[in-house]
Amino acid sequence: MKTLLIICTVLILVVVFFVVSDRRFHAGFVKMAEEIRTANKLADPESITEASLAGLPEVVARYMRYSGLVGKKQISAVRWLHSGTFRPAANREFFPIKGAYYVTANKPSFCWYGKISMAPGLSVAAFDSYYDGNGRMRIKIMSAFTLADEQSEFTDISSFGRMVIEMAILPSFFLDSERISWINSDSASAECLIKDSGMQTSAKLSFSTEGALEKIEVDRYYGNDENQQTLEKFTGIAHGKRNHNGIILPEIFDGYWNLKTGDLHYVHFIVDSVEYQ
Repeated sequence: MKTLLIICTVLILVVVFFVVSDRRFHAGFVKMAEEIRTANKLADPESITEASLAGLPEVVARYMRYSGLVGKKQISAVRWLHSGTFRPAANREFFPIKGAYYVTANKPSFCWYGKISMAPGLSVAAFDSYYDGNGRMRIKIMSAFTLADEQSEFTDISSFGRMVIEMAILPSFFLDSERISWINSDSASAECLIKDSGMQTSAKLSFSTEGALEKIEVDRYYGNDENQQTLEKFTGIAHGKRNHNGIILPEIFDGYWNLKTGDLHYVHFIVDSVEYQ
């Protein structure tokens, strides 16, 4: 009886430990989301009009109209939830994932919290972010034991590129003429330079004939099996169409590393809900 009591007590303590660890790790995401929301707040958002599209490549202006932005107030922040699958490495299978994003455009940033189900009772939690020129990536088993906590020049650049990809959910970002310079375009694509907090990257956006965003290509650092960082192309591909209170967005996002050995399908995210703020 005493032995059983000890076992039950230990099990309860273990469960409490993991519950508390999970809440603490997620609380870090909530705290950062609030910080970037406060820093990003617009005092009096302007309405987007046809005049707001002046100077854009025609293919980008068509994308703005398709997205339903014309006639609406400038949108500078979004919280969205997703489900889907994630592949941690080229030699691994896809695992189920659920996650939450907070993305801002007035002060470009993102923070993301995701939980990957590796097996029954076993999860890996990740908290990635880009804010004010700094990127960070944290990964923990069961939200308790650190697998990675990366902060470096490589992480800054890679996170900055990821931030640009995430702006597919916040299309009004591409109206920012102070940070974005359009350098090349045709009837189906446009290329731009994007600057923020001392960072700079190029991005190529491709569109359907209807005006929908189909993909965004950026440069990001990829960590290989030898723990080496190499600058590679990363492509976000958008599928489907969903109306979120008048804003037309894709319903699925796939991410691919475009490596010399071939394309690596990395993530498959399904947009479950979107809340603009």
